Amino acid sequence: MRSSAPDILVAVWQVIATRGIDAVSFRSVAAAADVSVGRVQHHFPTRTGLIRAAARHMIDSASEAFPETDARTLLTHPFSGAEGRRSGTAVYYAFVAASATDPEIRRTLRDARAGVSEALAREVGKSAATRLLALAEGLTLHIHLGMLTSAAAQTLMGEALDACRRE
Repeated sequence: MRSSAPDILVAVWQVIATRGIDAVSFRSVAAAADVSVGRVQHHFPTRTGLIRAAARHMIDSASEAFPETDARTLLTHPFSGAEGRRSGTAVYYAFVAASATDPEIRRTLRDARAGVSEALAREVGKSAATRLLALAEGLTLHIHLGMLTSAAAQTLMGEALDACRRE
């Protein structure tokens, strides 16, 4: 039985990964977390707040897992084992889609991207950081859709990063 707020937020990710963001409800999250609906509502009084907190927790967890590091790691960490981690990518893109109508989720994702961009800019400059981040997002999507392997994406990103460093 998982009952802490972070455990409940991980259960939100599980629901999104298996059934989509529209399936997130107090009942579905409680079942995934093996807690009562009341426990979920105790931590998160509204469905919107629950989803927003889950998005924030995903960003915070990624930041903890990949503290400021070199440009290659910042850009390619979504590629490593991506074929086997489709659920994480699917959850991230569900939050990206939700950001179209939820300004708080949009701000959370934008702020996270800004932090990564700033870290990259210190190594390769602002313009190159912007280009490389856009490429990383596109490559991640291609891996998720089965259009590219992680290894191929790693190679393409390495080439792009090396080109930016030569500029």
